[in-house]
Amino acid sequence: MAEVSARLGSTHVRKFVHVVGVEIFNSGRSCVLRIRASSRLPGVQLERILPIRTCTK
Repeated sequence: MAEVSARLGSTHVRKFVHVVGVEIFNSGRSCVLRIRASSRLPGVQLERILPIRTCTK
């Protein structure tokens, strides 16, 4: 479980979601963490992309 805060139009949504996948991409000098989560909100695909500062080349 993870807490996600998102803005849908003019509505701010903050809820707990199920994390369904975590991917780490290493492209050159930077790494990116992509977290995919499922929500009970119909038609909403949540995806959060975060930079990782601990990756070094």
